Amino acid sequence: MSNIDRRTLVKGSLAAMMAGTTFSRAALAQSSEPILLGVSGPLTGPNAQYGTQWKQGFDLALDEITAAGGINGRKLAYQFEDSQSDPRQSVAIAQKFVSNPAIVLELGDFSSPASMAASPIYQRAGLVQFGFTNSHPDFTKGGDFMWSTSVSQADEQPLLASYAVRRLGLKKLAVLHLNTDWGPHQPRLLCQRRQGVWRGDCGHRRLHR
Repeated sequence: MSNIDRRTLVKGSLAAMMAGTTFSRAALAQSSEPILLGVSGPLTGPNAQYGTQWKQGFDLALDEITAAGGINGRKLAYQFEDSQSDPRQSVAIAQKFVSNPAIVLELGDFSSPASMAASPIYQRAGLVQFGFTNSHPDFTKGGDFMWSTSVSQADEQPLLASYAVRRLGLKKLAVLHLNTDWGPHQPRLLCQRRQGVWRGDCGHRRLHR
């Protein structure tokens, strides 16, 4: 991994995902137009800070990729739609993106529930949904077009439980989780793993937002 720089990794990931999309989409035809990506994420609402960070990161990445010659000589561009990480909004955005043949790949949403609500739309349209922050264990089970490079909670929580019990020597664990479709999986997976390494107390409480 030390021999692969960030620019190469980004370009390789984009090329691999676009290779898995439906090649009949007009944007993949021979053209000098930029390759257009659709982004569904929060620019307003409680998670707006993350959408702002996304835009800053995307702009930096696009500048680097463009300076290096683009993707097969073509520039990259993105269309960012504000979902507020609300499943109702992400569904409407998904319908908008799949109806635009210029969009060859979708990025987002920030939250797993928002992404998973839109997954059936992307799956039916054959448009890759790259939920790179989605760690819900069921996100990639939504179909062949759902991708994520985020560590699944099914992998992360057992490791966290093992660290808490074996390395820190904790005998009682308390877990706070969001009251969303994503939140309850954290304490469930953590407490299950805890039972495999030590039979102490493991409680959890929901946080309402």
